[in-house]
Order: sequence, then structure tokens, then C-alpha cells
Amino acid sequence: MTAKTTFHENAVYSLRLRNDLFTLVQLRRNCFMQFFDVFNDTDEWQDLDLNHCRTLHFSIVATTGLKRLFSKQIDPSTVRPSTMPIERRMLRADLSAAPDYSAKLIELTDTHEALDATELSGRLSGMEDVETIHRYELAGMQGDPAKVSKRLIRYFETGVNWDESKAFLFKGIAPPSPDPLHVRSGSADKNIQTRELREEAPRTSDIKRRVSLDELRAERLLGAGDTGLLRKLEPAVSRLIARLTAQDAGAPETERLAAFEEAFAAINAFEDEISTPDREAILAAMYVIGALVGLDRRTQFCERWRGDW
Repeated sequence: MTAKTTFHENAVYSLRLRNDLFTLVQLRRNCFMQFFDVFNDTDEWQDLDLNHCRTLHFSIVATTGLKRLFSKQIDPSTVRPSTMPIERRMLRADLSAAPDYSAKLIELTDTHEALDATELSGRLSGMEDVETIHRYELAGMQGDPAKVSKRLIRYFETGVNWDESKAFLFKGIAPPSPDPLHVRSGSADKNIQTRELREEAPRTSDIKRRVSLDELRAERLLGAGDTGLLRKLEPAVSRLIARLTAQDAGAPETERLAAFEEAFAAINAFEDEISTPDREAILAAMYVIGALVGLDRRTQFCERWRGDW
């Protein structure tokens, strides 16, 4: 993209990570950028709805610093932008006890400002709060294209989604395990095949072999929204995962859909408590699980049983 390129809120752009590797990002409000688990070996995109794609993370990004990574703006008729609410919980660096650095969990304001954010925790520990540190992004501005590119390539190659800046704040902390939901399609050598997100998911037998229930946890899937409510819904999602995992490879679609119907019956009992962010988190989790057992997201199968929420 040229130096004269302008950036627009909610517009989708492609990033060139390597000559044979591209991904999509969406610019949101207040310099937030939404990164997706969508990769391709060419900069050609079609019939893609980012609402049905997994979000890797939201980060605050200086677009001017990253201009050399941007390839082009994507027509919304080709790729539909995401309407997923921006994650408001982030980590704010705490350098007050240097060199014993840390961070605190905060919740941004309704306008996504960090200055007046609400503190949700004290200083986090790299030993006791590893899950929180792994889960939430740092609230600082990112502007180094090499670091952004390195993180995305590492995720593409290994499934490890990690901001190395956290290692500066939490000495000795290890990166998270590879994401079990990241399926790298195509060959493992340098002749990378298409990485565009398609409805080519592993069958149930692959889930048994590659993803244990300890890895595919409802807590990880339900990563946004009201924590208290989503915790109530974890048993229903966990039962869904267990039921699908127990099914034989090649189980008829009606059997897989029946498992989802049962899960939604349990979730609908809480419909009066489900807000818009909760709805987005629940549906995103359900479509991720559905894709893993070969259900086509484009059919919007979740809408068959979703209650009035």
C-alpha cells in the first residue's frame, strides 16, 4: 500500500507476511485491530464472512508504523467485516517496582479508552496468574511491523499465539501451548498450499486423535462476554464436546446436529441473562466446534435452536 493510503474504521485489509503468506485484519475504533485465524498463499479472497472466522486477538496498533505490511483494502462484497464486540479486558503494564515488572488486568471504558479503565486485579504473578496473562492482550500501542509479522507467522507455523512483550514483564514465563483449534492445512514444506479458511474441517475421528477434552475446553472457547454467565454455560458446551468426541467417524449429520440441539436447549435456559457480547462469544464457540466436525457454518445451523437472545 502507498504512503497516501488512508485507513477507515471497520475496513478489512490484507497483510503480506511473506511472499507466499497473507492474512486478513480489520481496523476497528480507537486504533484497535482485529486479527483472524485466516491465512492464504495468495492475496485473493472471496466469499468469506469474518463473523464466522476465529479471532486471534484484538490489539492497539499504530497503522502508520505497519504500513509496509499492508497489501490492499478488501472489498466488503468479497469479505464481510466482523461485528464482534471489541475485547475490553486487557493487561496494563506495571513498572512501579522495577526491575520486578508486572501488569494488571483492566477493563476499558465503553469508548475503549485505557486511561480511565477499571482495574480488575492487582499485580499479576507469572507463576500464579499464567492463564490470565496468556488470555489477555497488552494495552500498549504496537507499531513494529517485524514483531507483528513474526507473531503471526509463528502462530501460522506452530499454533502458538503469543506476544513476546509479555516475557519482558513476567520473567521466565513460558508461551501458551499450541492452540488445538488451529488446523494448518496443506503441506508442511515450503510449498504452502491455500490457507484461506474453508469448510474443510477434520472429522470426529481426527478430534479423538488430535484434540483431547482437556485441550478443547469450553472455558477457552467462551473467551469474551460476561465471565459469570459464561461460566454457567461451560457445562453445556463441555457436554457438547464430549458427545461429539464419542461419536464414530462418519456419524450422520443428523446425529451431530442433535448434539447441538441439546446444548442449545441448556443454553436457552439463561436467555434473559445473555447480552450482545455474550451472544457473539457463544455463537463463535459453537461454530468453531461445528467446523471441527464438518458442519457448514454457512448454513447457520445454530439459528435453528437459538432462543430469543
